Amino acid sequence: MDMQYRILWFDDQCEDLVGQQKMIETNLTSIGFSLKVFWVNSFTDKDIQPIINQLKKHNPYDLIMVDYDLGQGSGGEHLLKKLRFVSSGDMVFYSATPVQT
Repeated sequence: MDMQYRILWFDDQCEDLVGQQKMIETNLTSIGFSLKVFWVNSFTDKDIQPIINQLKKHNPYDLIMVDYDLGQGSGGEHLLKKLRFVSSGDMVFYSATPVQT
């Protein structure tokens, strides 16, 4: 039995997420899982298309996480739509950007 939990994580500031990754890893370890994170921090069509093609064939990830603000004008909502079109797996869409009212 594979006891590895795989996260495909899209964020332009991966280094800022070390604490969150450690927290997830600690929780998973306590129930017998190991964590494997596949970071994506470049969001050009050239970089994203191979991931989309892979997900069309097979989704090896337990969770896909997408930041709202991917930097340089890239919107996480557009990426999430592309991912949702090819995968029905669990996804989390998050943001550190405060809500503007």
